This record gives sequence, structure tokens and C-alpha cells, in this order.
Amino acid sequence: MYEFINKRSVLIFLVALLVVSSLGYTLFVYQDLCVAKKTIASYHRNEKILNFTNLLIDKVIRADREVSFEDRLALENSIREIKDDDIFRLWQQFVDAKTEFDAQQMLEELLDVLAGKISY
Repeated sequence: MYEFINKRSVLIFLVALLVVSSLGYTLFVYQDLCVAKKTIASYHRNEKILNFTNLLIDKVIRADREVSFEDRLALENSIREIKDDDIFRLWQQFVDAKTEFDAQQMLEELLDVLAGKISY
């Protein structure tokens, strides 16, 4: 009789240990998954910011002529993909600048904010 109770107790203990360890492992994997999702989201955001920045440098800063309609459209679409209010607001201020000096000031501020928004 004692042998049956001991075997049963050991079996219950082992099953409980297995359940607890499975829950612990599941929690560990879930935390890793959350970190991975944040990392991937950060990567995609950085990629969009860098794509826009490269496009801005190529089509506006290094331009030897007036920016074409197609280039402006590509820049506008690229800035909207970032989905950041601060960046979009600065972009609008840059586009709406009345003088070349104002445009240069806004461009400097825009580039500064773009660089600051990239996360490591």
C-alpha cells in the first residue's frame, strides 16, 4: 500500500514539475518573441527613415536641377511611409518654405531629426 502511494506521489510530483517547467519555458519564449517583434519593428522603421534620407540626399541635396514631379511624389510617398508626425511636420515646413534660407534651415532640422529617430 505504501509503495502505491509513493509511486503515485512521485508521479504527481513529476507531472506537476513538468507542467511548471512547461509554463516557465512558454513564458521565456513569449518574452523572446516580444523582444523579437520590437526589434523587427525598429528595423523596418529605421529602413524607412534611411530610404527617405537617401532619397532626400540624392534628389534634393545633390540635385543640379529643379526637383521633378516624379521625384517630389517619391519623396512624399516615402515620408508618409515613415508615419511619424514630427518628421512629416518638418517635411511640410521644408516644402512650404518661402525663401532658400528658410528651406536650408528646415532641411538641417529635418536631417537632424531623421538622424535622431534612428534607433540602435
